[in-house]
Amino acid sequence: MVSKTKNPKPATDPYPATHHIILAHSAAAAAAKHKENYQPIQDGEIGISLISHFFPMKALVRDGFPRFSEEKKDLVKGAYDL
Repeated sequence: MVSKTKNPKPATDPYPATHHIILAHSAAAAAAKHKENYQPIQDGEIGISLISHFFPMKALVRDGFPRFSEEKKDLVKGAYDL
């Protein structure tokens, strides 16, 4: 796959992409209000699978690693079940 960004950075481009996948998943879970509307009836769990080294690589990437705002952190915290 060829990057269409103005200044592609193959070493760090996957991290912003994964950052936005996490935010999209969180927003979808919040919009569906899955925990209130469906989970009690369906007894299901919310989860997400990422094929990425997103979290372990944080120490290596540092400045190129996307940051979550406090608001986004709260959104993400409620978007999955452990």
